Amino acid sequence: MSEKGWQLVKGGLLSNLYQKNDDLRYRFQIDYNPKIKDMGCYIETFREQGWEYVNSTINGWNYFRKLYDAAAGDDYEIYNDSQSLKEMQAKWQRNGHLRNTQTPT
Repeated sequence: MSEKGWQLVKGGLLSNLYQKNDDLRYRFQIDYNPKIKDMGCYIETFREQGWEYVNSTINGWNYFRKLYDAAAGDDYEIYNDSQSLKEMQAKWQRNGHLRNTQTPT
């Protein structure tokens, strides 16, 4: 949507809110974490990695964005190392949000 000029303003449970701005292009990522004890510290951790906090839903989905740069590669993935990705997938599976994504061998 951002590539088409529609910038996410608020992610939601059933719908999202966008604002038209053709001058910007973002890469968005979502983190599922329903038990954040210190929201300020949580947001700061992502900010230090270049992510801007957008909003959170009541059930634990947290939306972040970063200005798009085609040369950035993995820099546009919140979980860009295998250990972090495994931990996130395990969290999603425990909560029923992710089916088994492993390819059969």
